[in-house]
Amino acid sequence: MELRQVRHFEAVARHASFAAAAQQMNLTQPALSKSIRALETDLGVPLFHRSSTGVTLTEFGERFLLYADQVLNLSDDVRGQLDEMRGAKRGSIRIGALVSEVRVMVPRVTKDFLLDHPDVQVDVTAETNRGLLSALHEGRIDIALVSGLQPQDVGLVRTELLTRTPMEIIADHTHPLARRSSVDLKELTEYSWVLPVSGEKDLATLETLFLMAGLPTPEAICKTTSNTFLIPMLEGTEWLSFAPRTALSSFFEMQGLVPLPLSVPTWTREIHAAYRAAGANRPLVRAFLRRLRAFYAEPFVSGGAR
Repeated sequence: MELRQVRHFEAVARHASFAAAAQQMNLTQPALSKSIRALETDLGVPLFHRSSTGVTLTEFGERFLLYADQVLNLSDDVRGQLDEMRGAKRGSIRIGALVSEVRVMVPRVTKDFLLDHPDVQVDVTAETNRGLLSALHEGRIDIALVSGLQPQDVGLVRTELLTRTPMEIIADHTHPLARRSSVDLKELTEYSWVLPVSGEKDLATLETLFLMAGLPTPEAICKTTSNTFLIPMLEGTEWLSFAPRTALSSFFEMQGLVPLPLSVPTWTREIHAAYRAAGANRPLVRAFLRRLRAFYAEPFVSGGAR
């Protein structure tokens, strides 16, 4: 039995679906099914009842779930104890964040953290909101900077609200609407969009903004998880996208992308620090969280500094 198999089992049990669990963990469904089959073979008992309508836990599965939660929490406790023995000055910590936060805040927090913890290895990963939550559940990262949780995540991880960031509709500086003093939401429906992949919270919020105004939702000409890809896609075109104001001030404007002057407010993205409950006991996790709170509490000024 491997720890990753225990995490796979916990995800399937939580979602009551192999398909949903595989999507959340960024695995193919056959790979997840194979992992669970191997676990059941190793244990010598079936853990799930499988049917066309989903999966439910067997009697063995219900008992194993009790121990699975303990095993996953214990793995976090072990890392915490080792940190304690090292005096929280050595070891490693893994941070995952949305691209906007990796560009603006995470480097500043990480540099400050490493000045006080020069012997600690910090690994930083940029991912989508869904990918970050998957990595957190799988134990591949210790802290995730996310824009929100899914209902199934509530109770399994702890979160702290760090900041709220206004979102902007963006376009190339040569876009016809960029020269306007005010732009109606209806006018945006005439253009194609470069958007995040389906399932991301900001995309759902954007669509709701249009639906509440009685308008068709934005039509994606292309979907991506990469801002590196998004920027050249907008350059010199009439396509649209969106970005947090902090990222726009610090990076996008340097690439010739500008916010459109909408006549209505858009929405505000909340940035949360998420971490497994047991992981909060690790000294390194606590130390990094303290710096996150301090840096995000500083007022934002133009240019991306806080």
